[in-house]
Amino acid sequence: MSLSSNVLRAQLVKDLFRSHPTAIAQFNNYDAIKQYPFKNLPEVNESHDNQDLVVDKSITIGRANVGKSSLINELLCTKNLVRSSSKPGATKTLNFYQSNHLDPKFYLVDGPGYGNRGRPEWGQLFMTYATHRATLRRMFVLINASHGLKESDKLMLQDLHSLALTSTADLSSRVFPFSYQIVLTKLDEVVKRKDAPPDLLHSIQSEVHSIAPTCMPDLILTSTKIPTPGGESKMGINELRECIVEAGALV
Repeated sequence: MSLSSNVLRAQLVKDLFRSHPTAIAQFNNYDAIKQYPFKNLPEVNESHDNQDLVVDKSITIGRANVGKSSLINELLCTKNLVRSSSKPGATKTLNFYQSNHLDPKFYLVDGPGYGNRGRPEWGQLFMTYATHRATLRRMFVLINASHGLKESDKLMLQDLHSLALTSTADLSSRVFPFSYQIVLTKLDEVVKRKDAPPDLLHSIQSEVHSIAPTCMPDLILTSTKIPTPGGESKMGINELRECIVEAGALV
């Protein structure tokens, strides 16, 4: 691809996410997702779970207070569409968001936080969704770069690795095996740390793929406080948008 083509594609991807995003619905159980009348979609037989029409291709998950809400607001070019709170556990449901210039069947899903400050039922909601949602294409697992992998992160990666192996082996239960990728958040905190080991990021990457070999190899490094050169976006946001577009085959 030529330089000019790369520039045009980058601009196209940016424009896709600058289109008055809207919050569609919140769900606290999987049956509610199956029964929800997503707008502009014809009725389908209940046995299809709307899955041949609704393409919620990406979901973000992570420990409570990992910075999901701030990251999604930055991703969708909005300040307060997603509730952001200094108190961990603000997200308690599966929240569906839509960007108006993307495929009308595409939804970005924000999952509840897990870990010590999450709740067991939130984790069960997510795992039910991940196991049964055939339209899911990629999960973005958010890890606080400054903290590294916590025990709850390791357990989540182990579960996703097992689920990915099961999905790949039994395609009858899913339309397409999902992929999952690590997004490191709060890189600004790493920059501030005087005691941060020089190989911190490489160490996290090695540990991730030791625990979950099916995880995509590349880490996405992000910060909602470090601007990119030129100030058009924040660190890693455009790369994350590219990954979402690629996973959903949106352009």
